[in-house]
Amino acid sequence: MAAFEIPELVIVEIVDPGDVSTAYIPQLAYRVEEDVGGLLIPPRRSGDVIQQLMVICSALQGSAAGTVPSTVLSFSDYISHPEGHSSVVYFNKNETEKSCHIIIIDDSLYEEEETFNISLSMPRGGQVGTEFLSTEVIILVDIDDGISMFCSVIGVC
Repeated sequence: MAAFEIPELVIVEIVDPGDVSTAYIPQLAYRVEEDVGGLLIPPRRSGDVIQQLMVICSALQGSAAGTVPSTVLSFSDYISHPEGHSSVVYFNKNETEKSCHIIIIDDSLYEEEETFNISLSMPRGGQVGTEFLSTEVIILVDIDDGISMFCSVIGVC
């Protein structure tokens, strides 16, 4: 409470960090089959949703390899999302969930379980949550890619 002797004009600014628009990823990990085709990571936001918010949703290589920009090479496991303008997710006013689409490449190579991370960064119009700013994507072993042996004569290979 405040009292002013001559209250011609008073400007009051209320700062409430709990109301800051905050982007986050709701799960710590996503487990997918290699032949899933694509994965929708749903960045969400909480706090003040009255204003627009933009955030970059990028992929960070782990044991799984992303593509080199504009090419798909052998041994690539997903289409890269570099930390740049092509990976921006826009939240319009009052939107609380968007999609970050990740394409998983189904190859014919046998590989053990592989991982990479999806991360939110460089927010404009808000902040990125400190607890949920990234998630791990786990690509499960594809049993169809296992080594097979065919014999032309029973018992002789």
